[in-house]
Amino acid sequence: MGNTPGFFNLFGIERYNTTDAIDLIDRFGETWRIMGPGEGAQGVWLAPRSSGLFDMPFKTNWGNGLYGQRFQSWKPQRRDIVWTVYIANPDDICDGIDDDPDLWHHIYSRFRAGFPAGHEFTICYHSIDGERRLTAIPLETAKSVSTLDFEGTDPHIWRFGSIVMTSACELPFYVGPRETYSYEWDGTGSHWFTLPFYNPASVECWPEWEASSECTLWLPDYSFGCEEYGRGMQDEGKTLKLPYLRKGEDISVFSRPDMETLVAANDAPVNSRLAGKDLEYPIPSGEGDPERGCVVRVTDVVDGFALKLHLDRWYEDPFSTPLVVA
Repeated sequence: MGNTPGFFNLFGIERYNTTDAIDLIDRFGETWRIMGPGEGAQGVWLAPRSSGLFDMPFKTNWGNGLYGQRFQSWKPQRRDIVWTVYIANPDDICDGIDDDPDLWHHIYSRFRAGFPAGHEFTICYHSIDGERRLTAIPLETAKSVSTLDFEGTDPHIWRFGSIVMTSACELPFYVGPRETYSYEWDGTGSHWFTLPFYNPASVECWPEWEASSECTLWLPDYSFGCEEYGRGMQDEGKTLKLPYLRKGEDISVFSRPDMETLVAANDAPVNSRLAGKDLEYPIPSGEGDPERGCVVRVTDVVDGFALKLHLDRWYEDPFSTPLVVA
């Protein structure tokens, strides 16, 4: 917005052109560009001194050690975002006193209606590293027309208002586009093949699979040296043999520990046939091979076979250069 830099100069803040952008997608699906090219075109833009957008919160756990305390583990915490948006008539941000108060009223009312209590919204950050999204929900009551010295009276007088919004994210990570790899085979009997199996993102990746029925599937569950179960070396080439998938048991396979591992299309209790075995390991940040990363084996195929591998991309930050994997 051409007038926006002039407005910020009123407060002694110098602005620079940037290709990064932040969009808010409200509960109705409307997109509000609050930072970057086109900001303020709808009358809403991000104010300085916002927090929580860039730094992921985490907590470390320490135990008693020989010399005091030693590190044991770390755990991500709920991400809280405290930010302020300015709302003004988009045609003339600096000289808003001469603008139509009814237009400002409609912009303010529509924006507030898009972020009610109890409803999630999406923060979408665009940069040279791609698009990454956060899902947030209002944490507490917003604080309106209270941050600047001239506020505190009827905002229609100035056709301008600020809103301090405090939001929280259950999943504290930015989510990038999911990568999906597919493989089909029209034979019978046994077969093996390779798929990309890697993680260039900054947060561990839990693979998901979709497979057709009437076969026995062997999926990779490589440890990448992780010693969480004390088998880092032994499990470097680990695979998990799934139960034979009967007709109609097209399967979804989830490696995340908070989800049921096997979910059949016909709701058959396939998970109970795992006999205590399970997928255990994620792909760590920066690990794997983007070309021939894993070997998948299938046996007892009756009439062809199809498989999909889904790899989510989670990030601690809204922008960061993807890691180079081996």
